[in-house]
Amino acid sequence: MLKTKKLDKVLAKEIKRIEKTAYPKQMRALQGESAEGILEYCRDEENDEAIVYLGANWYILSGVSDAKVEVVDFASTGRVGSEMFLAFRDLIETLGTKELWMSCRETTSYPLVLALVRRYGARIKTDYVDRYSFQGETMHDLVIWK
Repeated sequence: MLKTKKLDKVLAKEIKRIEKTAYPKQMRALQGESAEGILEYCRDEENDEAIVYLGANWYILSGVSDAKVEVVDFASTGRVGSEMFLAFRDLIETLGTKELWMSCRETTSYPLVLALVRRYGARIKTDYVDRYSFQGETMHDLVIWK
């Protein structure tokens, strides 16, 4: 597992490969992005810093501000193992007094995230079911805290 605040062309290409396999075309946001563009996707008007976790078949893209950690994208192309679990644990452990925000597709990441929250002693503060959906996918906006 790689944890980094910087990306090069090789890492950006790997992230885009995973995204292309994991998401339907209409849900892909990173395909035209450069390495810096992917980091900017994490660092929006609220997030000052980007942190990227990358495994063989998964990634977690996150943005960090004074108040929160936001997972802006979380994708895998198959079964995930202990490395991804450790990356999620790292996110939970770095929260301190911050909240972790993320959106999850009900049929993919949502059950996994709920299990990891329980496993690492965090709690769901908010689980908002979005009124929108992508191709029939229900989305959950989660706020997680330690």
